[in-house]
Amino acid sequence: MIASAADIVRHCETVWGLVEPWLPQAQARLRAADGSASDAARWRSTIGAVSRVDSHALTSDDLLELCSAARRLLGRLMEAERPGPSVAEIAARLRELITSGAFPPGSPLSVARIAAGLGCDRASRVRVELALRDLEIKGEVTFGRSNRASVVGEREAIDRPAQIAEWLRDLIKAGVYPRTTELPWVDPLSRSFVSPRDTVMRALDILVDEGVLLRGPKKRPAVCWKLPFPVAFPPDIDSLLAELTDVVPPDMDLSPYRVEEACRRARSSWSSRISPLPEDLTHTIGVLVGAAEQLIPLAALRYADNEEVETRLRRTAVTALADPPPDVLRRTWHAACLGAAVQDILLLLAGDLT
Repeated sequence: MIASAADIVRHCETVWGLVEPWLPQAQARLRAADGSASDAARWRSTIGAVSRVDSHALTSDDLLELCSAARRLLGRLMEAERPGPSVAEIAARLRELITSGAFPPGSPLSVARIAAGLGCDRASRVRVELALRDLEIKGEVTFGRSNRASVVGEREAIDRPAQIAEWLRDLIKAGVYPRTTELPWVDPLSRSFVSPRDTVMRALDILVDEGVLLRGPKKRPAVCWKLPFPVAFPPDIDSLLAELTDVVPPDMDLSPYRVEEACRRARSSWSSRISPLPEDLTHTIGVLVGAAEQLIPLAALRYADNEEVETRLRRTAVTALADPPPDVLRRTWHAACLGAAVQDILLLLAGDLT
């Protein structure tokens, strides 16, 4: 049944009566949003949508819009009461991370990850979205066609094969892969370095050209006997564990769920190329280092005298002990490699030797 004009006016008056007690609180939120253009605009729009108008020309559509606006007002007031930093504080923190290089040019910015890292719960992600819009106004962030934010500028082009070759070279220097030792096949190496097969193949080609590796058809790559750099004697597992014990961060939750979550986060951060907050990345690496210190002796005991497993455990320990690179993208990749190594040990303990 179509409501009469009098009914529409009466219902609108009811809604205005319900909303008016909350308007002073909304006005206070507007004043508090002075440091954020996007947040202030949102509150002005929210308040304006529930303001009284001439009731003589109201239609049923106006009533529906007023009801929706009233729900938005109350919902936003409820969200504003949730704990966590304000929009202006989030924008300032993101600007600091961009300026410091923690979020380099071209980096995608995940609203969910930023919100979680800054203490905003799921219902308060809108604060992060508004903060990103503030940074867009300042020319520091841009939004693409899919409405995903990223830092303004071109992402640095990194030679991935050279990066993998450099890390493989470091592992050989550290004695993880001694002279004449065969490396794993390309597929396991690809999983270890969280990189496509063709990228790993090009990295191997670099080391073959340098005289570091030998590679023949249908053969695994092997470390040359004569190398162009000095190498350490293969470290024993007990010595590596003693070093790991000294660097494990205190009070880490190393429950199976947290370890699995850290492995997943490390991999997903690298695969999506989304820069995590520095403190989140540091925490993830800390959990993985602690997990390595716990899991390596269990695997060493189960697979005593298995040289291939010992090599895997050495690789995990050396990766955990390596200083994380200062560059955020390389550090994210390093965390992904460590996560892959810890995941490899979990598979060993589950009886998977592949």
